[in-house]
Amino acid sequence: MTALHPDERETIIRFDETMNPAKIETHNKTLASCLKKWISERPEDYKLIREDDEYGYIYAEIPRKRAIAAAKALRPAKGRKLTEEERVARAAQLKEWREKIKTA
Repeated sequence: MTALHPDERETIIRFDETMNPAKIETHNKTLASCLKKWISERPEDYKLIREDDEYGYIYAEIPRKRAIAAAKALRPAKGRKLTEEERVARAAQLKEWREKIKTA
């Protein structure tokens, strides 16, 4: 398999209010393996359109709801909001950990 530069490994998910199924094309290894698994498990809902093993590329049709879930899975995770008590406790833990590192 020819390695692509990270900025060349893109994922495109196409759907609109009227489009079902959605179309997804990706060079993302994790998403590509999930798509292959879904296609083999539920061929009535998932359809492989094109695949290129040399570049790790896959193009498929998937149910619109699944495309929305895939898009959510690919976006960066939001940080959890901490309460003031949790923030203070974590700061104390971090300070303690840093002190242990310095003395080690």
